[in-house]
Amino acid sequence: MSAIATVLFSVYCQDASCVRRRKSVSDRRGSTSDRIGTKFAQDGDGHAVRAAVLVQLGVFTSRRAVATGITASGGSIGAVIYPIMFHKLIGPVGFGWTTRIIGFVALAGLAISLAVLKRRLPPPAQSRSLVDVTALKEPPFLVFAFGLFFSFVGLYFPFFYLQSFFTYYLHNDSSLAFYIFAVLNAASVLGRITPGLLADRIGGLNTLVPISLLASILAFVWIAIQNEGGTIVFTLLYGYASGAIVSLPPSILTRMSPTLGVVGTRLGMIFMFAGCGFLIGTPIASLLLNLEEGSFWKAQLFNAMFVAAGTICFAIVRLMLWRQGGGWKI
Repeated sequence: MSAIATVLFSVYCQDASCVRRRKSVSDRRGSTSDRIGTKFAQDGDGHAVRAAVLVQLGVFTSRRAVATGITASGGSIGAVIYPIMFHKLIGPVGFGWTTRIIGFVALAGLAISLAVLKRRLPPPAQSRSLVDVTALKEPPFLVFAFGLFFSFVGLYFPFFYLQSFFTYYLHNDSSLAFYIFAVLNAASVLGRITPGLLADRIGGLNTLVPISLLASILAFVWIAIQNEGGTIVFTLLYGYASGAIVSLPPSILTRMSPTLGVVGTRLGMIFMFAGCGFLIGTPIASLLLNLEEGSFWKAQLFNAMFVAAGTICFAIVRLMLWRQGGGWKI
């Protein structure tokens, strides 16, 4: 469906008013085409991504964190490829065919998934509720959900504005400014896979808390960075840490749930919290920017404080589960 929607969107944007709007904003400095390519690359393809993760949770029992991490890494791989495709194609073939090509690439990838995925268990006799009311009565679940909300409010700000940081703050308008986004997501690929190896050994929350703490520290440190070398190091480390924050929650939630039968519903619930944070976080942070003066510190502080708030929530959940007799491997 996401691939079809992309193609339909390209058809819609052939009308004259849409073309005029694109032309008017494309004259602004900051590369509108790059920003749109970034949008294509984000985890907005929620139904496909979350459904794929849920399939892994039902199949794997001993290495869930690695399995979900590998599945989630596809989002970061796409985030490396799609912006570069958009950037290279928008000039030669125009906006319409650029989005169609992206849609066809997505369709080809999803076709492979549909061909090989198999349901391990028969479908339930009755459709499940969209909301598991009992989960709302469990303090660890609620704190974990709010932790994801806080984290996602601040987590994705660098994914949208790191290129602008290069252009307006560091005054670097070279190709590095564009490809820094690819570097960020390439690091996120590793961050979505390798922490799963550790999580399967010592526990998902035991892995998530220190990595989320690392992301919080990096977000605060970003405020003080004033050169390209420091920004590149920040990009690599933050991309890695953010990847773990995205990939580890599904396996953690599975451990927290009483049965596998409610995991799908609860997964949708926690990602509703995360999605709301993602929806409002970057727009609010953008209001704190002053690109004309190259002032980013207010938005950076906003980003850092919310990622830190998420880290505190994750640590509280870890303490709650330990007190409930969950043991050390959580």
